Amino acid sequence: MESIIKILIDRHKRIRNFLEEKGEISLTTDSDNEFRKVLVLSIASFFESEITESLLNLARSVGSEQIFSLIKSKAVSRQYHTLFDWKSTNVNQFLQLLGDSFKKNVEAEIKENDKLGRGVKAFLELGQKRNSLVHENFISAQLDWTLEDISEKYQYAFEFVTFLSKRISP
Repeated sequence: MESIIKILIDRHKRIRNFLEEKGEISLTTDSDNEFRKVLVLSIASFFESEITESLLNLARSVGSEQIFSLIKSKAVSRQYHTLFDWKSTNVNQFLQLLGDSFKKNVEAEIKENDKLGRGVKAFLELGQKRNSLVHENFISAQLDWTLEDISEKYQYAFEFVTFLSKRISP
């Protein structure tokens, strides 16, 4: 199934092509600059949704409405960005929250799989960039990543997030 992010990227490429065909170079540049920032925010939001939903599914599997409510209120809702050390090169802070054996198993799988390792790096870079865009002046922020750079980071990070969501699932 094609993700909403890929659909968003494809739609922007069609807009870019249309503007270029019309000779609207300035509008193409402006559109690209703004879209890349919005794309980073969209990707980070998408990943947040995927991971928090996996955590909530894990909480639901316990079968206790009280436990689910507690985890949703105090561990997941508006807490996502505290779960990760965005400036780190690994996701150990998050993995540790799910226990020692979970952390060791997932770390071992990441270490054995280069794609997952690149996915972790891309995931953290996108999260860190999202934070800087949101907490600095979004309008004047410059993003030195090309659309292709962001798309590549998304692909690697998507693979990692999919892997992580499967490991979290009950």
